[in-house]
Amino acid sequence: WVFIDFGLDLAACIELIEK
Repeated sequence: WVFIDFGLDLAACIELIEK
């Protein structure tokens, strides 16, 4: 589902930024 995929991608980006 689009919103779920967007949320997962956003969470992944946030994890990369926080590292």
